[in-house]
Amino acid sequence: PTESKAPTLAPVPASSTEASVLGATRPAPGQPSLTPWLADVVTQHATATGRGAWKGWGQSETAARDQAARLVATELQRQSVRLGIPLEALAAVSAAESKFNPRAVSETGVRGPMQVTEQTAKGYGLNRNDPRQNIEAGAELLGEMLQKYDQNLPKAVAAYNAGPRPVSEAIRRAKERRTVWLEELDAIQAGVGVPKHRRAMPYVIE
Repeated sequence: PTESKAPTLAPVPASSTEASVLGATRPAPGQPSLTPWLADVVTQHATATGRGAWKGWGQSETAARDQAARLVATELQRQSVRLGIPLEALAAVSAAESKFNPRAVSETGVRGPMQVTEQTAKGYGLNRNDPRQNIEAGAELLGEMLQKYDQNLPKAVAAYNAGPRPVSEAIRRAKERRTVWLEELDAIQAGVGVPKHRRAMPYVIE
């Protein structure tokens, strides 16, 4: 089955069109106040995306860019509160994956600000072409990876990007190598011969 298209963004009111999202702290009615640094970072990335990237949104390019930036920043903040995931972590993943671009599509077909696969989105009952649902799906996935890896953020982010199987396998291999190095350290301390080029291993165990 084909995916449903993302909803068209509503036109931005004139008052918010005049003021960039950059550093915005006075939200439109019904919108939560944005963390200033998040509004700043998201808008800077949106501005750097390039001219023409926001055409076709049914409004001026600047207005569409600013509205998209506010949408992404607001949803990142909402999911952070809902799932208890550090806002900095969610923002860092979105920045690395797509530069916060709701229209980003990778060569492998993942999409949106959190670069979500169709399978992942459907697993949560969400539409990855909707920017808000894309962020929700990405936040859910990151939350699962944080639980799986005992809140270890580097491991969770690696699993978010590459999948949990290769990350878990890499952890297993690393533990095996560490065991070998510790055995060699014991051998050195016991005076048992160890190849000269391996004697530096104990210094990198930790």
